[in-house]
Amino acid sequence: MVTMLNGSALGAIATSVITPMITVISTCEIETTRNLNFNSRGFLDTKRDRFGAVRVRCTNGLPYDIGMDAGLSPGGTTSVRQMTQGAETINYMVYQDQPRTTNWGNTVGTDTKSVTANGVWQNHRFYGRIPVQPTPSPGLYTDTVTVTVTY
Repeated sequence: MVTMLNGSALGAIATSVITPMITVISTCEIETTRNLNFNSRGFLDTKRDRFGAVRVRCTNGLPYDIGMDAGLSPGGTTSVRQMTQGAETINYMVYQDQPRTTNWGNTVGTDTKSVTANGVWQNHRFYGRIPVQPTPSPGLYTDTVTVTVTY
C-alpha cells in the first residue's frame, strides 16, 4: 500500500532527534615567554633590574592565581631568592609590578597575582632585581623557579 501525502507517494517515515552537547571544563595552560636574564656584570655594586614574562590561557570567566616558588636554592625564599654556582650565591627578588614594590610568591591570597580569565592568552610580566651585594667568583649563576596557576 502506498501512502499519499500532499499528492506525493511516500514510504513509511520515522523521525528522531539528536541532542548535540559539550561540557566546557575549567582549565588553564601556562608557558614562559621570556626568562629573567640579568645578562653579564663584572660587579654587583649597583642594583640590576630586568623583566621576564609568562602567558596564561584559562577558560573564559575563570578566576585564577599565578604563584612563584622560592626556587631551587636551599637558602632562597619567595622574598629573597638565590641564584647559585656551586656553594656561592647571588640574591635576587621577583616582583609583580614595575616599581618593584609587590613581592611575587606562591601563597594564594597573600602574594600571588589574582586574575580573571578571558578565554585567550593573557601576558603577565614579572620584574626582577639583583640588589647591591658583594660580588662572588666569576661564572654562570642560575636558579629554577616554578610558576604555578591555581584555579
